[in-house]
Amino acid sequence: NEFDQDSIEKLHSLRIKVKRFRYAYDVYMNLDVDNELLECLKNVQDILGSIHDGEGDISIIESLVTETADLQLFKEFECFKNWRLEKTKQRFESLPNARAELITALQCNIAGARLL
Repeated sequence: NEFDQDSIEKLHSLRIKVKRFRYAYDVYMNLDVDNELLECLKNVQDILGSIHDGEGDISIIESLVTETADLQLFKEFECFKNWRLEKTKQRFESLPNARAELITALQCNIAGARLL
């Protein structure tokens, strides 16, 4: 497939860190939560999770494709694999925009905290 395993593992590790930060931030801020920042954190976490899940799906499908002798099943696996690969690429391509939104939300949150 088109994603190298090292990159996928780094993205998965980043997803876990974003998740932990989001939960810690939510607890720390308690009732005074910046919903925009939490939504941005959740969005990045969802995108990274989708990329990781997509890579896993693609790996499973590739192993099924190589194991089948049924031509029709092979074509269906290939079709699904291509669809899943495209969805994973789309999520990967949405990551820079989600990252920019997260940075903006963090900057606004930091600026707001300085005013307090």
